[in-house]
Amino acid sequence: MILRGLSMTDYQTIRKLIHRLREADTKWQVTAQREMAERYREVLPEPVWQRLRSNHFNHAELELLDLVAAAGKRGIAYQEVQAEVLYSQSLVSRYTNRLAELGLLVKEHPEYDQKAYQLTVTPAGERMAVLHAELHRQESKFFDQRLTRWSPEEVATTIAVLKSLTREK
Repeated sequence: MILRGLSMTDYQTIRKLIHRLREADTKWQVTAQREMAERYREVLPEPVWQRLRSNHFNHAELELLDLVAAAGKRGIAYQEVQAEVLYSQSLVSRYTNRLAELGLLVKEHPEYDQKAYQLTVTPAGERMAVLHAELHRQESKFFDQRLTRWSPEEVATTIAVLKSLTREK
């Protein structure tokens, strides 16, 4: 169905451009992931690297690791992590257990409460968090380079159009 006077050519052009945008994003993501995987391999102990590769580490786990790393040496309470992220309690539990099994963070009971957990990153976890932050800096640079020649109005219009395309009925 063609809406608001769009011609079939306009509609097809929009679909092709969205497809190209997806392809460009996918290409960048794959390239960045390969580069980061090599960088992880350079800084992590070999057993940790092998466990990461075989366990299909995901971005949500990296975000959780970033949150714990941001707390520094003092660490962060498990309850604080759970309050900060948008994941269910079961996912937070699964992710923290996996990160601990992989040797990227440590779960310890504080002396004052044997039911609670305090989370801290290991040196390997800290290196992963630093590299993850670098990946996001590269991503920002990638988009900044492409968007610097756009006016604020063009950016605002693009955002409005993309929002309208993704809006549910």
